[in-house]
Amino acid sequence: MSQLTRLKRALAERVQGPSKYCSETCLVSDELRVVYAYIPKSACTSIKTWLLRYGGFSPQIARQFEEAETRGEKGPDAHRLADEFALRHRSRAEIERVLSDPSYFKFTVVRHPLRRLVSAYLDKVVKVKSTAFEVIQSGQVAAGCLSAKTALNWMRGLPLDRERSLTFREFVTALRGQRPAQLDVHFRAQHRLLRGIEFDTVGKLETLEQDFASVQQHLNVTVPLPVRHAFEYEAVEHGECVADWPAARFRTIKAPQWGRFYDAPLLPACESLYDGDFKRFNYECRLPG
Repeated sequence: MSQLTRLKRALAERVQGPSKYCSETCLVSDELRVVYAYIPKSACTSIKTWLLRYGGFSPQIARQFEEAETRGEKGPDAHRLADEFALRHRSRAEIERVLSDPSYFKFTVVRHPLRRLVSAYLDKVVKVKSTAFEVIQSGQVAAGCLSAKTALNWMRGLPLDRERSLTFREFVTALRGQRPAQLDVHFRAQHRLLRGIEFDTVGKLETLEQDFASVQQHLNVTVPLPVRHAFEYEAVEHGECVADWPAARFRTIKAPQWGRFYDAPLLPACESLYDGDFKRFNYECRLPG
């Protein structure tokens, strides 16, 4: 989140007071009377694509997907196209009207917080994407990376050392030093992204095939949801903890299974970060096996 965005939000809340709803990740179709509150790193690309191509959000966009497939090309960017339906572009009064209207079918899909955190780390921190710049910079300063050589990057708001990035343990420590409500949406707790919304369906990524059936039924669409996996993980579930491996190491290998990113000291730290998620969505803060 940019400093300008933070300033605008702070000024708006000062004038109007804080909104009781979080609309940052809500997509809405007024014609279908459907609201999808997406959770980054919880099948949101697959679900956005399904809604645009099969769910009836936009026949014009659906044709773009079909034409790309006919040509044997990759389909259009679902994230960019879905922004047309983003609720955050509307006035506050309109946002509150939609999210409080029981005639809108509202759904979301959540994910185990420990798994989601590993996925976000591998995608945003290991690959040093812009959405992670702030937390990477914070972690690198805490790790003592700030020097005369890296000071210019620090002033520009860039990672001090792109190649180094952060270890997973440094990443968790850096997150704990941030304001939870202002974390980038990829790292922010899921219950915060869903604040104030009463859902008709809260699916879980771990049981997505059966949970998504209620969305298919509501939209009267039988096409299954194709889930694309962002990472290819190793088949072996157990092994040494990789929390202190350098980020660069993960760029050249299959990702280790998520449980290997945690050890005993990290579990309580992550539980405190995502306590609301564990409680609201009935997940346990423990490792597999």
